[in-house]
Amino acid sequence: MAAFTERYSTYGLCIETDYPFCTPLGHDRGIRDEVVRFTCRGPVRERELGRAERVWLSTERNCFGESAVQLYSIGARYVMRFPRVADFIISSETIECELFDRRFRYMVEIYLFGHVLACFLELAGITVVHSGAVVVDDRAVLLVGNHGSGKSTLVASLVGSGFPLLSDDIAAVETAPGAVICNAGPPRMKLNTEQLDRFVGSGEGFRDVHPAFDKRSVPVDVLGDYHAGSLPVASIYLLHRETGYEQHDSGVSTRASPVSLCRLSPGAALVELVHHSFLAELLDASASREDRLRRLGRIAAEVPVKRARFKSGYDRLARVGEAIIADSRVGRTVSRNT
Repeated sequence: MAAFTERYSTYGLCIETDYPFCTPLGHDRGIRDEVVRFTCRGPVRERELGRAERVWLSTERNCFGESAVQLYSIGARYVMRFPRVADFIISSETIECELFDRRFRYMVEIYLFGHVLACFLELAGITVVHSGAVVVDDRAVLLVGNHGSGKSTLVASLVGSGFPLLSDDIAAVETAPGAVICNAGPPRMKLNTEQLDRFVGSGEGFRDVHPAFDKRSVPVDVLGDYHAGSLPVASIYLLHRETGYEQHDSGVSTRASPVSLCRLSPGAALVELVHHSFLAELLDASASREDRLRRLGRIAAEVPVKRARFKSGYDRLARVGEAIIADSRVGRTVSRNT
């Protein structure tokens, strides 16, 4: 039995472990009761898993032509497999990593703080969205977007402008009576070389997230402040970075403003939130699909969800951020007055 020597807080969970994480994490302050125990052992042989146990196979392939992420259901537990690298066995209170090859040890945290914890959170009834989150007046503002939407760049710009980071890349969102809550993620950002040159000055001294990708793990205090707790969500912005000026559905031209904002109906917002769920394809194939849709429906009904269109360019970035922050504050004033 492993000795659980450290307790960390992230995404509203307390992770109890003896594993030496490289990812910066805040030490648990005893606020939350949701404890998950994490262990990692290996190398071990890759076990046989049957077709009958299979829940989902990703469409993304590894270099061997295998589904890069696979999910199996075995009794009360799930096995998330990353072929030739590791299995993660997920139960209601534990996550066990079985590493197949020591050469891939650096992948453990990439998978754990991505697909694996996202799956664990969703199974626990916490919604996970592809989103960065910053703090504005003690409330969370979520910036949602696909790869290339400018999400990480805009979040880094806002953190550097004095708005504390709540979460980078994925947001863990809970619905509570009368509120929608976003939980803090790890106090770090994943930035590429261009972003590092822009916001930090250099990428020297920061750990690669993955040797094959131009991303480095940057402690948030290099950029600005971090909020370690959970906050109510003020608004959600769906980012669409564009290459030219156009007239859009809000009727507001980006010639006059750095960003065009259009509030979506709850139905349209639900469709977008489903699309931007971190494990959308997997969850559509799982037994938790209906529960997840109910949770997303509550978020779409209770929080303003807006499409934010803006023109690409670092020279416009500060004004885009200012416009979104100002809009989130206006929304809060309106809700207080009503």
